[in-house]
Amino acid sequence: MKKPPLPSLESISSPRWWSDAFVSEQADALCSVVAGAVTFGSTLAFSTWTQWRILGIQTGTPGPAPSVVGMASVCLASWACHQAALFTLFSRDHIRSSYSNNRVIDISNQLRSSWTSWRQEQQRVAMAYDRRYRDDHVDARYFRLPMHTIRVCAIGVLAFKLMGGRFWAISPSSYANIGSFARQSIPATERYATPAERLKLDRIGRIWGCHTCGSRSRSFVGDHMPPKSVAETMMKRRKLFFLKPKPVSFRFYPQCERCSSQQGSILSRATQQLRLSRKKGFQLHKDRANAYFHGHKFRLVHHLAGAAVAGISIGGSNQDIMDGNRSRFRKIEKQIEKDLRVAWKTGVKRALQLVSP
Repeated sequence: MKKPPLPSLESISSPRWWSDAFVSEQADALCSVVAGAVTFGSTLAFSTWTQWRILGIQTGTPGPAPSVVGMASVCLASWACHQAALFTLFSRDHIRSSYSNNRVIDISNQLRSSWTSWRQEQQRVAMAYDRRYRDDHVDARYFRLPMHTIRVCAIGVLAFKLMGGRFWAISPSSYANIGSFARQSIPATERYATPAERLKLDRIGRIWGCHTCGSRSRSFVGDHMPPKSVAETMMKRRKLFFLKPKPVSFRFYPQCERCSSQQGSILSRATQQLRLSRKKGFQLHKDRANAYFHGHKFRLVHHLAGAAVAGISIGGSNQDIMDGNRSRFRKIEKQIEKDLRVAWKTGVKRALQLVSP
């Protein structure tokens, strides 16, 4: 079978070639994946802004708050990404049918028409939902949650974790705690980093960037975690409660000079305020000025997870797209359950073989 000839440079430069390529079915997958990836990353960026400006949560906030809010944000981003991919596929099919009839594309009018048709079809599907999926939901105390929503969120969370994502890292980076971009570190003492340790930190920093802001500069400083002033306060608090002070284990994280300078000014100001007040410890996590907003940074993990969720909707018919690809997500759930069941049985058999004489 002969391969189709490559398009000539003259044909590629013509507007008609680009117009035909835009409405081709081969471009549907790319557009839906890009739309899903952008929506997923934008939703998590909005979550970072909300935690920074409204909720007052950062990576230094004690307790499970950063992880809980981060997991909820990933679930919301998964659902938004799924809807964006479906609408992209639907609108492109709508534009393609108009283009084949009129041979003219008016993007703004076509998108408005696609949105109107999309809303009408969604209302029709919502009315038929109870008849077709009456038993496919979870009843809570105050609301009813469809299983399809749970499946989409579960796949989004699974894709996010498989890509190396961390829920707490969605929160703004604390200047006085481990930052959102922290990946690797080296053991440290109370002293400053030696030249050999600085070389190791430079290598880590070139790969992962500053652990606070994610920037990749030529040289990095060794950032004590926890900071020495915070560690001293922790030791004093344990002595006040007549507890035996435990030695603090330090780690060096790569940090750029700008973040290091910002951290130094924040800690010096907090130390002075602590001496003048009667407080027993730092309260740095309560001020958003002590955190770095990284929502505008490009996070490859976020976009890859969104692309994985959006890619599931590719290849479905119009009816499947309007139905949210429920049957496909249900098949994925059944396959995962089957694989987990097989893995569990295999693990139990191996354990019994090891225990039995």
